Amino acid sequence: MKTQSHSADSDQDEPDVRLNFPIPASVHAALRVEAFRKKTTLRGLLVAKLSEAAELERVRGIS
Repeated sequence: MKTQSHSADSDQDEPDVRLNFPIPASVHAALRVEAFRKKTTLRGLLVAKLSEAAELERVRGIS
């Protein structure tokens, strides 16, 4: 049985996302709003942002 570590009003269908460091509540809220607007999950949004950042770092390393 999986336990939820966040509040009861959170989306129960969305997997828990762990970053290994705390983020401010305002940043978390902004990310959730952006994910909602893009019709994706918070996890999907974070994966996309991390992939984009990795690609930018790769391109910078080539230049």
